Amino acid sequence: MVSLLTQLITKHVPSPLVVGIVGCPGAGKSTLASILALQLESQGISCLVVPMDGFHLYKHQLAVMSDPALAFKRRGSPWTFDPQTLVIKLRLVLERNQVVKFPSFDHSKGDPVEDDIVFDPKRHKVVLVEGNYLLLKSDPEWAPIAELLHHKLFLDVPEVVLRKRLEERHMEAWRISREEAISRIETNDLLNARLIVETKMYADQVISPFSELSD
Repeated sequence: MVSLLTQLITKHVPSPLVVGIVGCPGAGKSTLASILALQLESQGISCLVVPMDGFHLYKHQLAVMSDPALAFKRRGSPWTFDPQTLVIKLRLVLERNQVVKFPSFDHSKGDPVEDDIVFDPKRHKVVLVEGNYLLLKSDPEWAPIAELLHHKLFLDVPEVVLRKRLEERHMEAWRISREEAISRIETNDLLNARLIVETKMYADQVISPFSELSD
């Protein structure tokens, strides 16, 4: 995969090459982005990872929605993010003439951290954007993002694997029982996952690390 990205870099001069890594909750997007970034850096190609999580709406924004309880329950759904700001920042990156600051996400606080990730046009040759809804063309607020990505990867992981990973993640992060974790998965994560899977058709490349489990 790294060899493919290096080939794509030569086609996108001046840089950067902007790559989207898309998948359901628990698919391993962050892990894949980190691995690719390390491999590119080892070849002398400076890379920046931008997580979509940084564009979560703040908790105080959810709290003033018409149904705050539903907003918190469904946090992670497309309407609980700020895709318009992500679009603006990616367009600035593609202009290649200024430093662009992106937010990260503090999982311990449950909120974004503004200006925590810095794109330097003089340094970064590749930007890896990882997130759930980068190919969500059915939503007018998300739709422009796909057009800003030079290469789109979809990490395709079976639902049985997603369930197991999310159970463990929720139990550890939220200190809840397995039953509570399963309820959270059924009423939010899997609803979002089924929407995300529908966007796989827009990917340039589908990666299926567990293909034998899908038969």
